[in-house]
Amino acid sequence: MRLFLALYPPLASAHALRSALDGLELPPHRATTLDQLHLTVLFLGDVAARELPALQESVERAAAAVEPFELAPQHLAALPDQGLPRLVAAVTDAPKPLLELRRRLVARLAANKVKTSEFLPHFTLCRFGAPVKYELPPHTLRCAPFRVESLSLQDSVLRQDGAEHRQLARFALGSS
Repeated sequence: MRLFLALYPPLASAHALRSALDGLELPPHRATTLDQLHLTVLFLGDVAARELPALQESVERAAAAVEPFELAPQHLAALPDQGLPRLVAAVTDAPKPLLELRRRLVARLAANKVKTSEFLPHFTLCRFGAPVKYELPPHTLRCAPFRVESLSLQDSVLRQDGAEHRQLARFALGSS
């Protein structure tokens, strides 16, 4: 299984985030579907099915230790910053509880040799067909902050037309 841990916005917030693409002149792209719009807290990669129970227990404990929090979308960005962009994302703030959740997950899952990189909290709104020279025009992001109360463990299956995500488990924040 190809796993990741993610936060999902409420449906109204997902609509508001996706509407940020309206009116933009974008290179050929594939918009993220509303049901797959998420913020990846930690990508776990390939995990054997036999490791799933222990992984779920670790994630549950990490999530229980962090209280629910507000997440505020800030601005749009063409990513990555270096080289040719491959996507447009809604970048959010990085509240302390989100950073603490990620820190706890990395610490608990380090035995699995999870690769971590610099963390830029964002929701991918669309992906370009190929990396392309693109400069995002100034644009106002109209999405109110929203409450995050759970963390999802997702399985990602790569398909020719994009990834398909399937929720394996959901963990309440602050349930300790």
